[in-house]
Amino acid sequence: MYVLMAVMHNPIVQAENTKSDNNIYGALKWTFGEGIKPEAVVGLRRAKINTSGNVDGQDFSLTVKFFDGLEIQQVRGKYFNGKENIQSELSLGFDLKKGMFSGVGLNAPYLNTGIDIFPLSNYTIETYLHLDTVAKYKRMQSTQEQSFLFGQEEQIGDFLGGGMDLSGI
Repeated sequence: MYVLMAVMHNPIVQAENTKSDNNIYGALKWTFGEGIKPEAVVGLRRAKINTSGNVDGQDFSLTVKFFDGLEIQQVRGKYFNGKENIQSELSLGFDLKKGMFSGVGLNAPYLNTGIDIFPLSNYTIETYLHLDTVAKYKRMQSTQEQSFLFGQEEQIGDFLGGGMDLSGI
């Protein structure tokens, strides 16, 4: 009987919860070796964050030159994976002047940097930096953390006022 109660109380397999974080973002992008005028980047970033702080997802963006006339430069798709404060990225895209490209990069809160390789343009390599509006991802609380916090509220309420409900705080 005690073994059955222990098994029921502590499940062996527990699915890890995730939450989604979908953002439309904007950025200013500087490509090294192409002057100081930035390009504008508009994108959609779809992330899944779990209770351990692991993050993965996709990013789809459009890069536009806006100095000296409006001109679409690149379309890019990325896969990213990492922790809530930094992620590595793999990308594929198309540049309207240089053709297809692939790249690797790093994303941190409000900052993205990477290297692109253009095989159809004599294997040109470009590095870039962009400042964006993507903040640090927030780790989802596990159900164990939530129940621990809830239990603490009940204990504090009992101590302070004989059963005072603090769950709304």
